[in-house]
Amino acid sequence: MTAGGGSAHVNPSTLASVSTPLQGIRARAGSGVNVSYAKGVPSPSGDIVDTSFLTPASGGGTGLTAQYFTNTACPEPRRSPVPDPNVNFLWGGQPPASGVPATGWSVRWTGRLTPPTTGTYQFSLNSDDGSRLFVNGQQVINNWFNQPPTTRTGSIALTAGQPVTIEVDYSRTAAAARSTSAGRSPTRTCRPGGGGGAGGPAGRGVRVQRRGRGRT
Repeated sequence: MTAGGGSAHVNPSTLASVSTPLQGIRARAGSGVNVSYAKGVPSPSGDIVDTSFLTPASGGGTGLTAQYFTNTACPEPRRSPVPDPNVNFLWGGQPPASGVPATGWSVRWTGRLTPPTTGTYQFSLNSDDGSRLFVNGQQVINNWFNQPPTTRTGSIALTAGQPVTIEVDYSRTAAAARSTSAGRSPTRTCRPGGGGGAGGPAGRGVRVQRRGRGRT
């Protein structure tokens, strides 16, 4: 539990321990009842970027390539790259991967994003501790600070069908970890990763989102 400044909230240990309202209703209704769902108004903070628009830096398939480091500077990776569908993680007090400590680590997600439409995309990163986003080598978001869960946004013009490189970095210095990436296209909001970056795990972490004027 974290508190201060007249407010308090509780972080779950991992995203796996969290149930959505829809999951709760379906569980309560039982297998003999069909519970349908229709998405309403998009979140103002953006939606997680759909993995189908992401291509890993290495290997095939969709998503992003994650490299974990045993300090907060993203030097040489501690372990071989692994695929992540997006950046949307809540690690809590747990290590993000085997061979990586519970605190004092970092991760870098890399790959390509293929915009579905032309326009100005607004991306957002929400992280407990530091995160940053680069698109085609240009820094779009600088959220690289020791901090409680904080969201920052940035915008960039993209062209439909023209892939761009994407990099999301996250560092965790202490306690719980969380990262989410999202984004909003010209017509709707989404988050990259989250996150996971990216994107994923609860406590303190990274989240990459995409929001925008001009995309998916």
